[in-house]
Amino acid sequence: MKFFNIDSLRKNLSELHIHLTIENIALSLISVFIPIFMLTIGFSLNDIYFYYLVYSFSTLLSSLFSFVFSRIGFKKIIMLRPVSVITFLLWLYSLEFFPSSYFFLAVYNGFFSGIYWVIFHFFFAKKADGDDVEGQVGLLFAMPKLFTMISPMIGALIISFFSFNVLFLLVAFLLLVSILPLIHLKEQRFSFKFEVSNLLDWSFVKYALGFINESIHYYAVVFLLPLYIYFTLSSTLEIGFFSTVVGVSGFLTPLIISSLCRGRTNLFIKLGAMLNAVFFFFVFFLKTPLEFFLFGFIIGTFTSFWEIPFYSRMYKHARNSNTLEFFIFRKVIHGITESAIFVLLLLTSNFSIIFLSEITSKILFVFF
Repeated sequence: MKFFNIDSLRKNLSELHIHLTIENIALSLISVFIPIFMLTIGFSLNDIYFYYLVYSFSTLLSSLFSFVFSRIGFKKIIMLRPVSVITFLLWLYSLEFFPSSYFFLAVYNGFFSGIYWVIFHFFFAKKADGDDVEGQVGLLFAMPKLFTMISPMIGALIISFFSFNVLFLLVAFLLLVSILPLIHLKEQRFSFKFEVSNLLDWSFVKYALGFINESIHYYAVVFLLPLYIYFTLSSTLEIGFFSTVVGVSGFLTPLIISSLCRGRTNLFIKLGAMLNAVFFFFVFFLKTPLEFFLFGFIIGTFTSFWEIPFYSRMYKHARNSNTLEFFIFRKVIHGITESAIFVLLLLTSNFSIIFLSEITSKILFVFF
């Protein structure tokens, strides 16, 4: 069986792909530990929830203006990303001395994130090979994970045996290095006519359930589960190992699923959603490191079952409709959903509500 298109692989192993791989290595070293860092310098859980609430609302607002920045050109936007993240990390580090600025840090980070992700997905949808979108989505998910699988574990070891300071410096260095492959990248621009009315396109609305599901899944697995492990096992090493296990399971599966789901995307979305809903229920019974690691491996594997076919359908639909408006609509739904998540956490301080939301969203996603 042909698991992926070798021509797609060659096309993706470009300057852009090298940049994304280095950037992903850098970000995967530290991303999962940012809430832990904030806890160690004196912020409370409610402070962290409020930070992410402001961040989510800022991504929503900035995405509405991303059409203005899309005229700058894809290369310039991509090259600004590492610089903006390094600035974010310096500002994050300074919170220990200027804690009151964390509100403005959330606004800043959300502003750049909202614009970047709309432009990135717009570009990918326009450039993706229409005959092999599944294969290219599989590569988009799998290839960076090949090099980032052990990054969270390395990040945890650096924190445990050195300090967060050393980790910040390493991440900043890698982000600077990630800019180098972009120097010879050709500028990419696409002609488009942005219409606010197109944001209300009915064909977009049916994807809202999928976008809500994406947001809940991300914050349940990438944000709350590491915090849950931290409070249960009191160890950053266990968080790093858990995230590495999820990464390992998320490397090979996308390549396999991208081949198997061709012509059967609806079946795989339903199967993946149901398997995730069933197995996520066991999160309430996890107590030991081994149980968390097995859970991470299973969830990482089954996530690809719905994620790859859903993204394939999403990119196909986007390129055949009002592409930019589609991804702005997506980011708006993300912003609303993520803001609701953190309002719930602020009101209840209960992880279980979001874990139950993840199970419920997967059950509903079966009907996508």
